[in-house]
Amino acid sequence: MKPKTPQKRDRVKVRNRTDITADKIIATAAAQIREQGMHHFSMHQLAAELNVTATTIYYYFDNKKDLLVATASHIMQSQPVLGKKTPWKKRLKQFLIDNQALLLEYPGLALFLVKNRDSEPGLIWIEKTSEILLDGGFQGKAATSALSILSFFINPMTFIDEKDVNHTSSSILRPEHLSSIHAENPGKYPAMEKLLPHISGATYSTQYENSIDRIIDSIATTVENSPD
Repeated sequence: MKPKTPQKRDRVKVRNRTDITADKIIATAAAQIREQGMHHFSMHQLAAELNVTATTIYYYFDNKKDLLVATASHIMQSQPVLGKKTPWKKRLKQFLIDNQALLLEYPGLALFLVKNRDSEPGLIWIEKTSEILLDGGFQGKAATSALSILSFFINPMTFIDEKDVNHTSSSILRPEHLSSIHAENPGKYPAMEKLLPHISGATYSTQYENSIDRIIDSIATTVENSPD
């Protein structure tokens, strides 16, 4: 949704604030979301940083959700995609890695996209992903199937709405915590106990990239096998 243009009577009220534009509001909102997360985003706090009243912001956006949609669209649009000369597998892998980094940079954005998946920011992700798939030879049902698989491939760490979490080194499971549980409850989780030595050092970041390669190789086979 595009920011609305202030009506004539509204322009009179903000005529002395020519530095306030929809783009500046969106940029400031994005910076605040990066700093504290979307869940804690406040229109009043945004207005305070812009040194305006909340009413001024509503001259440009009908409500908070409209502003968040516009801001999320701005963020999603900022992510570049490798050029068409790059092999599609490499393009797709880099796009997914960069997208994960983007979602981690803006806490709460991933959850917002899921809840508003039919809105513009969600469609931007679909458009960029679909373009890579089409360039890779996917068509019709094969492209739709690949897009669906990729849409379910989400790093759960992106749903954490906290900025102080170290996503890069976050372990999938904390070995020291699991060891303590096993010590207190011997034999309760025998299968997990066998895997414990291999869990140490496994982080979401490393496992995410490893999983990307497997998923891309898997969906690549649909290009050859699809009747489309």
